[in-house]
Amino acid sequence: MTAPKVGADPLAEAQRRLLDALPERVLVCRLDGRVAWASALALTLLGRSAGELEGVALSDLVVAVARPPQGVTLLDHLLALPHGEGITAEAVHRSGTQMRIDISASRAGEGTAIVMLRPVPATDLATAVCAHDETYELVFEGAPVGIFHFDAEGVITACNDAFVRIIGSNRRILIGLRMETLPDPTMKRHMRQALSGQRAHYEGEYRSATGGKVTSVKVDFAPIFGATGRVVGGVCIAEDVTERVRAQEALRRSAESFRTLIESAPDAIAVHRGEKFLLVNPALVRLLGYETRDEVHALHVEDVLHADELDGYRHRVPLMLHARQQFPMRELRLRKKGGETITTEVATIAVEYEGGPAILAFARDVTERKALEARLAQADRMATVGTLAAGVAHEINNPLAYVMANLELMAKQLPSLSAETEQEVSFFREALAHSKEGCERVRVIVRDLRIFSRAEEDRRVPLDVNAVIESALNMAGNELRNRAEVVRELRPLPPVLGDEARLGQVVLNLLLNAAHAIPEGAPRAHTIAVATADRDECVEIRISDTGTGIPRELIGRIFEPFWTTKPVGVGTGLGLSIVHGIVRAHGGSIDVESEVGVGSTFRVLLPAARRVTAGTPRARPAPPAPDAPVRSSRILVIDDETRFGRALRASLGAHHDVQLATSGREGLGILLAGEDFDLVVCDLMMPDVSGMGIYDEIRRARPDLTERFVFMTGGAYTDQARAFFEHVTVPRLEKPFDVAEVERLLRRVQADERARRP
Repeated sequence: MTAPKVGADPLAEAQRRLLDALPERVLVCRLDGRVAWASALALTLLGRSAGELEGVALSDLVVAVARPPQGVTLLDHLLALPHGEGITAEAVHRSGTQMRIDISASRAGEGTAIVMLRPVPATDLATAVCAHDETYELVFEGAPVGIFHFDAEGVITACNDAFVRIIGSNRRILIGLRMETLPDPTMKRHMRQALSGQRAHYEGEYRSATGGKVTSVKVDFAPIFGATGRVVGGVCIAEDVTERVRAQEALRRSAESFRTLIESAPDAIAVHRGEKFLLVNPALVRLLGYETRDEVHALHVEDVLHADELDGYRHRVPLMLHARQQFPMRELRLRKKGGETITTEVATIAVEYEGGPAILAFARDVTERKALEARLAQADRMATVGTLAAGVAHEINNPLAYVMANLELMAKQLPSLSAETEQEVSFFREALAHSKEGCERVRVIVRDLRIFSRAEEDRRVPLDVNAVIESALNMAGNELRNRAEVVRELRPLPPVLGDEARLGQVVLNLLLNAAHAIPEGAPRAHTIAVATADRDECVEIRISDTGTGIPRELIGRIFEPFWTTKPVGVGTGLGLSIVHGIVRAHGGSIDVESEVGVGSTFRVLLPAARRVTAGTPRARPAPPAPDAPVRSSRILVIDDETRFGRALRASLGAHHDVQLATSGREGLGILLAGEDFDLVVCDLMMPDVSGMGIYDEIRRARPDLTERFVFMTGGAYTDQARAFFEHVTVPRLEKPFDVAEVERLLRRVQADERARRP
């Protein structure tokens, strides 16, 4: 068994060797009264091995003749006695026999105590001590601590080499020295106390009168009794504790540095043992919303934990305090003074603090970071939905295009049917009209859906705000009509330089918020008013509702991310935050007026673009007037969507010579073969050769045809397509389109050719 290592004391092993070398029965006990170490003589006295003694209670080994006061342990009773005093007791041998002893105790350091067991034999113990037999001489000279004897007059009669080294003098000077002549009054006082029959203890710096050396020492004085019980001298045991003092000083400075570091750390730090806070720094006080650290010290640790964190905390604390198990950094929800919940990242380690195991915790508030991560995740989901919307629009537009083309063709053929079947013609005409109306509604929905896709990546172009509002109203139409009547007051406006998709998102979110503020079931009792106005340098969008309104104390929070008054599962708390960000990014502002029970009005101001600068992207060319004459022409249709190509060829074939190519490669081959066409209607995206690839080849081989190109698209734009249209001003038709639009473009091409003729 080795002596307990208290903290990082470098002399623990030296103490063990010293105590084991002394002619004393020594026990080292923890302050809970259990044995941590025993000297060899103590093991012999008690008849036990080191392993048998470790952890045994002192009260199980020693029975006091006079019992300690009620509720006081034997060790606490001994430590409460005046220094050097002991009590009479019986030591219990392993065999069950008992021996009369004198037992005393003294604190040895943080967390431990030294217990001395001195048998009381029939003969005077002092006689045996002073006999200077061979065994004692060996112990005296070989002890790692300094020892000297002095007689009843205080004259040093013997000292060992260790004492000589500690004092820094030599044996010839020390032996015979009368201690009463020493300049140090403390040493003289302790020597006199020993000669009076009492023990004495001294610890501090001692300056040697004979050697001049200053040493940090721990000194114990004890009397030596003769056979008659009279004090015949004394013995002193001195230990050089310079290294220990230095270590303690270094530890003190380290502790001060540690405390300074904790006090000034930007992260919240606490030391706690179970439920009790032992140390908190100012950052933790601020994090929890308190004014002083005394307020936090008065709390239990569980008081600052979210209810859902308690079970995990109660599971981890015993493992850290007793098993010293470490846990990785984790997220932990804490409760602030006012009850607000915050999310923190917490790292914890087990430490020794103030004489016992404790937990050192570092906490960092990541509430804003988590909100940002959630916003980014939401933005990513929205981007994914936008990409999906563009793809869905493209896939819907292609079949919708040929359905509408066929319906239009059928409508043109109806008048040629026999008059005898007028009833059937009327029926088919009505059915076709309804079908076209349904297709048109799908076309509008798909067009509006594409506005909210990523097809146009934050491109700032001159926008008609009223048109953006109409698209948003179409998107939200079903939700609005079940809640309120919509009142439009859209006045003529100057254009706004902005991104159509993002501004459409602003209007749509505000419309949906207005709808959700109105209870369902009475749409005629409520209104949602949408108005616009030209405010000189700004364009105003005003959306009002007659809903429940917003309490005055909450208006300041409605644009905060993840804050919402809607029930769980209805809103994410991101809508108005995103609206605010988009409006600010466009150089505008947004504010709100609201009254509970009356309704709310959101007002958006956007900078007007009175003049379009040279760097502004070009708007799509306007088609020519519909009443311009058109002659029969040759038209090449290139589209890998065969059904749509056939429907378009059939619709145009009544007045024009239409040739169909069902792949990009086939269309390119026809054009490179030298055939001449008045108009080339080409799909933008095809799997083999895209419309852009065809155009680039024709621009090199037959540049005269480039002015006759028209592109068709279902709405799915790649980065390459967006870059292409930045540099090429080719007309575009958005599927599905009316066949009449092709003829209008043909009129424009024919008009341009007439204008170029001399």
